[in-house]
Amino acid sequence: MNDFSAAWLAYARGESNALRWLAVPLNAAAAAFGKAGRLRRRGYETGWLSSVRLPVPTISIGNVTVGGTGKTPCAAWVAQYLLSQSRRPAVVSRGYGTKVTQPRVVTQTEGSEEGRLMLDSEPGLCIVESPQRWVGARMAITEDGCDTVVLDDGFQHGAVKRDLDIVLVDATCPWGNGRLLPAGILRERKEALERADVVILTRADLIEAEPRFTLLREIYSLAPGAVLAAAAHQPTRLRRINDGSHREIDRLAGRKIGLVSGIGNPHAFEQTVERLGGDIVGHVIFRDHHRFSSSDVRRVFRRFKHVELIVTTAKDGVKIRPLLPQSIEPGVWSLDVEWRFLEGLEQVAHRINAILA
Repeated sequence: MNDFSAAWLAYARGESNALRWLAVPLNAAAAAFGKAGRLRRRGYETGWLSSVRLPVPTISIGNVTVGGTGKTPCAAWVAQYLLSQSRRPAVVSRGYGTKVTQPRVVTQTEGSEEGRLMLDSEPGLCIVESPQRWVGARMAITEDGCDTVVLDDGFQHGAVKRDLDIVLVDATCPWGNGRLLPAGILRERKEALERADVVILTRADLIEAEPRFTLLREIYSLAPGAVLAAAAHQPTRLRRINDGSHREIDRLAGRKIGLVSGIGNPHAFEQTVERLGGDIVGHVIFRDHHRFSSSDVRRVFRRFKHVELIVTTAKDGVKIRPLLPQSIEPGVWSLDVEWRFLEGLEQVAHRINAILA
């Protein structure tokens, strides 16, 4: 991540005022962005823009910010829950960061990092990436026999009607500096949560009980009709992406760790490793959805010549894996996580079951 990108991210997340000299043009651009979004939503509401109703139950996983709120692990959990209810779900996304021109089914060798990561955790899952998501959804329904659709990153996607809107809010950075893009990280005002059926506070384990309660109370005031829940990204194991071998996460405790990531919330990744006892000596941060190259990998190894472990996220590990020889030391380890509800699991399951019925 270059210096300007890092400065913008810190400003947009409310962590720095380094770009306050750009506040006037950024706020003007944010006002135009907000107006365009409102016009687009109004177009779908009035029928000026067409919106497709799929012939099967449709669940959207989304958020009101850019950056990592945990949509991929949440979508994987929803898909796994649907499988447990004897459904055949399809997860449909735009395939961010890849050049998708027509619908395609994700495989271990083709697809976005999110799609391939989800396939790692649930190998039999139907995952479709399509620039027009309704086209990809119909393909999954007609060609693969899917009877439920999960829209990944669908809260602002008005082209497909939903039966259930699940919206995620990151507890460690819920609204950033409170401004719309590009002055902040908000895709739309937080008041948009009023449209949500379920709101899940993610990474809720990374904040103290009192601020968590305060934030949940604010969310309730914004979305009084929604089910509220809290969840964590629970670390489960370390995976050496060079060769796929596994270690317990207690291997991090007391060791000198070099981190590398290209995700929306790198600070939450740092917090997780610190809570596991790792001694972080540095963090090489790339932009969200960064496409790693061999030169990036060489840069990381030069930076961390003397650490005991180099650790990345599971999502980044999918992209780095093809660039690594198996024998290189100290190797690169991905921190695998799974979605875990802290509260609200039964209520969320009930809302999903209601639309399936």
